[in-house]
Amino acid sequence: MQSGITHTRDGDLRAVAEIVAQDAPYVANVLRESRLETWYETDERDVEWHELIMDDDEARHWARKCLVGRLTVPNDPGAYETLIEDSGAAERAFGKVLGDLEDLQIVEADTGALAAQEPSSPVRCQSWNGLWFRSGTERTVAEALDRANVLFAPNASVRLGITQDHRDNLEPDFLVIADGKVGVLEVDGPWHTPATAHVEHERDRRFQEHGIAVVQRFGAKECLDVPDDVVTRFLRLLRLNG
Repeated sequence: MQSGITHTRDGDLRAVAEIVAQDAPYVANVLRESRLETWYETDERDVEWHELIMDDDEARHWARKCLVGRLTVPNDPGAYETLIEDSGAAERAFGKVLGDLEDLQIVEADTGALAAQEPSSPVRCQSWNGLWFRSGTERTVAEALDRANVLFAPNASVRLGITQDHRDNLEPDFLVIADGKVGVLEVDGPWHTPATAHVEHERDRRFQEHGIAVVQRFGAKECLDVPDDVVTRFLRLLRLNG
């Protein structure tokens, strides 16, 4: 990341929320509680092109600069999922307000990192058979796991870490037990990007440190469209490698 943050909970983010509020008020509530940071980065591919005709310093000077950003959302249950399953409403609104924004990462805030504020209405969670879910996609996966007749716990709070200075609380989307083997199934939304992969991989390693060998991620669209196929593939991996 480069220095020069230009927006933090500013008017642009409020404008995006107002646009979204017309059709998706729950998404707008999450946006109002979030923090937006934007900065310019050098387009490395453009640098490579310029290096064909000039030296490295000149190439970097003349290369195109692109606006990128990071949206930090509260770690309240369901906030992140509400945003990533908004059918593109937030993405379209950002395009209207910040037309030159080329890439936006969406990450969850650390506990206490965002000032507590009361939203105008609560984040909408899903329920099914007495269980709660952060999204309709998670509920669809739960229904598929139920049809597979396996033991599973959605959004189970766990305490983990192999040293005292590395203990933490995490909530896997699904903790699944089949044939005595334990695995974790995670539902990834469309905003998961290569830039956030290292954070997700570190989260996966935390489970693997405790002997949970199978930690598998599936895209939200795939989970929604073919949940039984997702569950079948996950259980096959669990039985082979768990």
